[in-house]
Amino acid sequence: MPALTVRKRIFGGFAVVLVLLAILAGVALHGMQSVSAGATRTRADSAQAAAATELAMQVREAHARVLQYVLSGTIDDQKAAQASLAKLDAAINPGRHRGGLRCTPAGKPIQWRRGRQHRGCRGQA
Repeated sequence: MPALTVRKRIFGGFAVVLVLLAILAGVALHGMQSVSAGATRTRADSAQAAAATELAMQVREAHARVLQYVLSGTIDDQKAAQASLAKLDAAINPGRHRGGLRCTPAGKPIQWRRGRQHRGCRGQA
């Protein structure tokens, strides 16, 4: 068995370090892709949660306005309740005729597909 020279030992050790470094880089890149995918899912989930929170706040406001109208019976409270309900309806059905939700013939909402005409839900235009 031939003896390795000092030069071959140094180059061999350096090659081993480079291979280990390349393996470490591959593992790190894979880990970063997993973290990036998780961050994307979290961003989408938090956007949905923010929208749901906003909608819940509008529902609470509409409920309070309607309750105030029921208790007082004044025209001002009626107008405030109607405005709040209209705002809530607009938040629930954004762009009822374009870009929002549309409904199946059974009246169940499905996501709007661009380029198709909205036929309405249960007799609505």
